[in-house]
Amino acid sequence: ESDLTANSKDEGTYDAQGEKHMKQKISATIHRHIVENTLACSVEEPLSLEIRLIPLYPSSQIPNDDSASQSSDLTIHLKEKLPSFSFPFHFSYVDIAIPINEAIRSAFASERKPDVLVMDVTTVGGVLFAEHYKIPIVLLAQPMLLDLMATSAEYDALLPLWMPSFGTGIAVSEMSRFQGIQSLVHNRLIHFLLTKGFMNLNGVRRQLGLQRIRNPAAYFERVAAIIVNTAIGFEFDRIIPNNVHLVGPSIGRCIVCDSNAREREEATTMSNSNPTVLITNLKLSRVEWRALIQGLSFARESLESFSQHICKAVETLIMASIDDDDEEDVIVFRGLRQECDHLKYLSRFHVVFLTAGNEDGGEASMLLPEVLPSFASMRHSLSQEQYLASHHRNMNNGTIAVISECSLENVGVTLAFGVPIVCIPLKQLQADVAARIRDAECGVVIFGGIRTETIQHVMIEMLVGDKALRLNPMVVSKQIEMKLVHRGPMGSTDGTMKSTQDSFFFSSKITHNAGIVGKQLVAAGGIRRACDIVELVIFPMAQTLYPYPYAYNTSTNDDESEKRFLVSLSWIFLVIVLVRLLAYILASNCSQLVPTALRREILL
Repeated sequence: ESDLTANSKDEGTYDAQGEKHMKQKISATIHRHIVENTLACSVEEPLSLEIRLIPLYPSSQIPNDDSASQSSDLTIHLKEKLPSFSFPFHFSYVDIAIPINEAIRSAFASERKPDVLVMDVTTVGGVLFAEHYKIPIVLLAQPMLLDLMATSAEYDALLPLWMPSFGTGIAVSEMSRFQGIQSLVHNRLIHFLLTKGFMNLNGVRRQLGLQRIRNPAAYFERVAAIIVNTAIGFEFDRIIPNNVHLVGPSIGRCIVCDSNAREREEATTMSNSNPTVLITNLKLSRVEWRALIQGLSFARESLESFSQHICKAVETLIMASIDDDDEEDVIVFRGLRQECDHLKYLSRFHVVFLTAGNEDGGEASMLLPEVLPSFASMRHSLSQEQYLASHHRNMNNGTIAVISECSLENVGVTLAFGVPIVCIPLKQLQADVAARIRDAECGVVIFGGIRTETIQHVMIEMLVGDKALRLNPMVVSKQIEMKLVHRGPMGSTDGTMKSTQDSFFFSSKITHNAGIVGKQLVAAGGIRRACDIVELVIFPMAQTLYPYPYAYNTSTNDDESEKRFLVSLSWIFLVIVLVRLLAYILASNCSQLVPTALRREILL
């Protein structure tokens, strides 16, 4: 769209060759994306959907033919009514609505009419188009869902801060609960529906012969499906409509298949190699890089010192109780030693700087520091997301954390494998993703710049819990003795080991929550489920899954609904009359059995 628009501005005319080139370019991108995900999942059956992209052109390039001047045409009504909207955004909605309508109308004029419309939820006229053309519509709550990129940066920058253009949710601290629940489905659209401009939309509907919408929520009643780029585990607990589907973030390359094959065990497992901390997609200054590396170095030293002192105290306690034959104590001692080994394992973490992009001089995804420390290395990949997936997929790599900017792709891939993330919101639009990480406590968000002490504290808190910084070895020994005496949570009567997440001095809540959120994101389905939802809307066999008859029977309209409502109301009225008549007959014929006062009350 941008290339075509720029070309038209330069030449001042509509470039048909440029349109053809752009269609081929975008179609090839979409086809490659679908093929990659299909092959990665080893799907044998071919895709049964034909995707036709509807391009957007500036309204000045739309030809003014005779059909556009007809009074029944949707375009002319939009031109007349929409400029009076109190729309919250700076650009004219007509510039977007008119070309979309023209493209859809031309698609319906062809022999092969589309079976379903898939549109962004921010296209306010999407449902209007669907009703006008009697076709089911699927709304995407996030344009990032199919990796077709979000809207322009200029548009995003003018959005209200609490209203993200893409992401996984909203910040609890900055919004009321009502706003949070509303923004899950409506997102940017709710800002429009709660204005007076919503009433003007009903005026447009009357001009088109469509019934008015009763309230903003009714805007979605005839939508076949609303696909939301989030997951329940990454949001509030709430009741959502049946046609709303939370499919999780865009975590392509069929990460769902890989992560399902790699279920994380309850007990922490250790590999023979050193654990890895991945750093990717960061563009920092020299001062920030120096602070980051120094903070990681201090974190390694702190973990090593902590493990040495704690393990020494544990060994002293075990040697003092070596004659204890209590089976529960033996289990506890074994667990303590296993935790000590894990602490030593974590203190040896290796740092990998991952860059992605074109090796032939293209822009890299990350500006590396000038000098790498001895415990760090650098790797390059043409696809950052693909490398992250393959790295997490290999259990021997032992990834324990990822440090990255708060991009939806990095967060989705990392959490899908249950790995906690240190999130740095370097862009304004990433504040929403950072808020979801903070609210779900599946990672750590760093605001206000990178400092050495911040990185050190964050790494220790994420790997072993913030309590580790305040523990004294002598105090640990005494408290472990108390646990043994009172048979606390360290003991186990069934002869099994408790998870290290429930242990005494190693309790990483963040790592634990990352595993929970990751499983829920994977269960949400991602791109595969989104495609399945669109395909199910087309075929009548899926009618039981979508209780909205409009998505399947296009002859069902508001008039028929009103008729059914009136018939139901008539039956209810008839039943009430019959019940009252029966009560009158009983009261009249049973005068001797019913007291006078009660009979009078029944007659009344």
